[in-house]
Amino acid sequence: MPKAFLHKNKPLALVASLSIVLLFRLGNFFEPVAESSGAGILYPFLRVEVWPALVQVLVSVALLVISAAIFDLILTRFNILGSISGYPLFFFAVFASLHPAMGSMSPAVLALPFIGAACWALLINYSEKRGQFTALWSGLFLAFAALFYAPFILLFPFGIVALATLKPASGREFIAQSMGFLLPFGFAYAVFYLSDYHGARWPLPGYVDLPNFFDALSSDWDIWMVTVLVFGLLNFALFISFNQMSTYKILVRRFFVALIMLPAFLVLAFMMSPLPDVGAFWPVVFPFSLLSSRLFIDFRSKAFLRLLLGLVLLIALLAHFNYYFGGDFTFKLVN
Repeated sequence: MPKAFLHKNKPLALVASLSIVLLFRLGNFFEPVAESSGAGILYPFLRVEVWPALVQVLVSVALLVISAAIFDLILTRFNILGSISGYPLFFFAVFASLHPAMGSMSPAVLALPFIGAACWALLINYSEKRGQFTALWSGLFLAFAALFYAPFILLFPFGIVALATLKPASGREFIAQSMGFLLPFGFAYAVFYLSDYHGARWPLPGYVDLPNFFDALSSDWDIWMVTVLVFGLLNFALFISFNQMSTYKILVRRFFVALIMLPAFLVLAFMMSPLPDVGAFWPVVFPFSLLSSRLFIDFRSKAFLRLLLGLVLLIALLAHFNYYFGGDFTFKLVN
């Protein structure tokens, strides 16, 4: 895969990204794929479960495209990668297509654009001496993410940690961010109270019974292979990035540190989900896209990376094949 195809030619990288996202979602065009686990108080109003399968898939793809575009604009606007590159769009699409379970129209997918917008607000806040307004916006965006997908309420402490990591923020900025996070919840519940609406309920926090959860997944080899491969790739990319960290600008270094802390908060969100739900890990797409892009830019052995990328895509293809044709090879899309 020529380097220029993805790194220097963003339009072609966009076409490749859309092709991967649509190709790995072909099966979802034939059956409803709505997923409501972990839904926040706003998600039920969309009534996604009654949407035609085609609409669900197209909206899901559109949300992924918007999220990828926001993140790509962040990397370009703040020169995070040092140059304009098509890698982030491509790896965003790769991560979003690794397993069939990620093709559902879930509340977590609806929350992704708001998480990307929160990252944008935090980076703008870095360059402002008095950044109360942008801190407020970062809290608002994280709140809307949690209103669509309840476990993302644990992204609020991540927002605080990210703000403190990017700059020595003032107490007013932390207060503004907290107010931004709390205001949408107060407004939503006020509207429900005044309209005497009793249908909205915040999901009760639970915990994942890990032994039973892992037992249930013990036969799903495709999930384990995807997980191990992604974990290995991210750690390898992290190792390469840390070796190059001294050459990065201050903002880039701080953004890296803030973003690689995100998975820890997502693990907590997963542990507190009412039901085991892979949607809690959707925002990993942001550090995955950044670290993979950085790896392909910094690492010299391009042949090895192409082999690694080919292996990732092959495992994803096998996972989809097993999902639709697994077991007795009965085609799952046909009743």
